[in-house]
Amino acid sequence: MSLGEVPKKIQRPKRISAQVVDLGKVQTIYMVPGMATLVEVPTDVSGIRLGNPDFVNYFRPDHPKNEVTLVLKEGLMKPTNLFILSGKKKYIFDIIPSADVHQDSLSIIGAFGGAELEAQHAELVDSSEEPYKPIEWNPKLLQKL
Repeated sequence: MSLGEVPKKIQRPKRISAQVVDLGKVQTIYMVPGMATLVEVPTDVSGIRLGNPDFVNYFRPDHPKNEVTLVLKEGLMKPTNLFILSGKKKYIFDIIPSADVHQDSLSIIGAFGGAELEAQHAELVDSSEEPYKPIEWNPKLLQKL
């Protein structure tokens, strides 16, 4: 399989799609050099980072503030990655150059999950919250209701 080719076991992505994504997983965007891809997220974009900015041009309009347009530069056939920050959420994508597979519009309409804690045993050593205290069962309180 050559670079940018969609593996036969993976279903070809739709050119226009809406998705609910797992923030704990990297999403894939297939792009043909010279063509634009519009990525929309649910809330305003607060930051954009590219793995290799020499391979991809991006544009974030003043309005609507939840869109990012990407254009893969001609002749460059190396994958890179993209981070879109929006509020407290971080959307992570692999941009895969392709000769014939292109996603024109990807709308993220919802998200769940997030990064997983790597440590085997994590322990909270200090907290600003009061320790949990169980409520005592008192049947007389129920009688007053």
